[in-house]
Amino acid sequence: MAQIKCKYHPETPAAWHCESCDINYCGSCVPAEERAVAPACPVCKRTLDYLGAGNLITPFWQNIAGFYRYPLARDPLLVILGLALASSLVGLVLPPLEIIAPVILFILFIRYATLALEETARGNMDPPPLESESLLADLELAFMEVFLIIFVVTVNMMVNAWSYLALAPLMLVTILALPAAIMVLAIERRFVQILNPVYLWQFIQRIGVHYLLLCAFLLLLIIALSATVGVLGMFAPDFLITFFVTAITMYFVLVMFHMMGYVIYQYHEELQVEVVMEAPGGEEAHAAPPRPSLPRPNTEVLLNEGKIEQARSELEEYVRHAPGDLEARSQLHRLLRATRDTQALCRHADDYLQRLLDDQQASRAQEAYIDCLKQDREYRPENVATRLALARLFRSGTHSRLVLHLLNGLHRSHPQHQLIPEAYLLVAQVMCERFGEYQKAKKILNYVLSHYPDSSQAEEVRRYLSIVEKVH
Repeated sequence: MAQIKCKYHPETPAAWHCESCDINYCGSCVPAEERAVAPACPVCKRTLDYLGAGNLITPFWQNIAGFYRYPLARDPLLVILGLALASSLVGLVLPPLEIIAPVILFILFIRYATLALEETARGNMDPPPLESESLLADLELAFMEVFLIIFVVTVNMMVNAWSYLALAPLMLVTILALPAAIMVLAIERRFVQILNPVYLWQFIQRIGVHYLLLCAFLLLLIIALSATVGVLGMFAPDFLITFFVTAITMYFVLVMFHMMGYVIYQYHEELQVEVVMEAPGGEEAHAAPPRPSLPRPNTEVLLNEGKIEQARSELEEYVRHAPGDLEARSQLHRLLRATRDTQALCRHADDYLQRLLDDQQASRAQEAYIDCLKQDREYRPENVATRLALARLFRSGTHSRLVLHLLNGLHRSHPQHQLIPEAYLLVAQVMCERFGEYQKAKKILNYVLSHYPDSSQAEEVRRYLSIVEKVH
């Protein structure tokens, strides 16, 4: 089945589907706080249907290149080269162990390959680290897998010696059953389970028709392994044949085990295997935060569906409940600006600007204020501290005239405000330094000294006034 994609992010697999709207959503379309529960459709508010983790995972038949790269990472490559070297040298160094040593080394390798299968099945695509403790632990499972492989190979060889015609159906059964047996053994860790053909058949049925595709890929790997070993036998020096044949065999076997682990991961819901995977949108599934009383609306979806008024209404309601969510407030600001509702835009900006300044987002605060001025040339925030903070930001830039716009007339609108001396000192400095209005600046400074003589800024005002008088 083809992977279902998100309507609004066509490159991203969908996680949920709305039956009513017939829309597929990915993780970024649904608020993070809703992922721990059944999320609601951003448009119609009905509960979304979960498409399953299988739709979020890249199908194994699209990840073939990744399987071939897997053994080339540092740790698995060290395992392959180290065990292959040991296998090729043991006959020369310790002739009595020439037969038993390769078997022991193969068991150790199968143990590492099983670790790779288990980690992949849990959703971890990084090869397991090369650690002696993990490599030597739980060897019973490796013994069972090696026994299974040797048993299957021996039976096929015996049947081949007895009747070549009987080998074909047996090979077919082997190709179909052996991958399932290895996966079941890795999951259940009980040899008795793989002796039950009914259980193996049920396991295969849970994966479905794509299990046949897995078997086809594994068969191709076996053919590639045989062909590679055959070529090496013709061209490799005799003393290196054992090393190369062992290394190549381990490489292909590790690819197979990684592929089987990935199939378990892809179909973990059907196989009822617990994995650690990221929830749609990036967070780990078990770390989803509790759902708030009012989740943030998905403005992008609503606007794409032409639901402008609904988007605005839901955003305004959300902002009332979560006034500190600057991302939501930014969305509301842009929406009010686009709909040219000047009164609502400026009303929202009074608090939004101060929160941006508190969060040290100076450039966004400047941009938001200029947006408001474009629709209302007389707009100034009600809060004097906000106006003064914005004025300081505009002092040295190309919009220095906005300093005068923000701060002029404060003595009339807020005659007793303690920030007036500081604000008017800034006005005088801008008038002198940016516009050369020395006389007006002196009047402002003298006004501050006469009306606010006890201000903490009085001494600085006097000092600046003396500088202005000397310069002018």
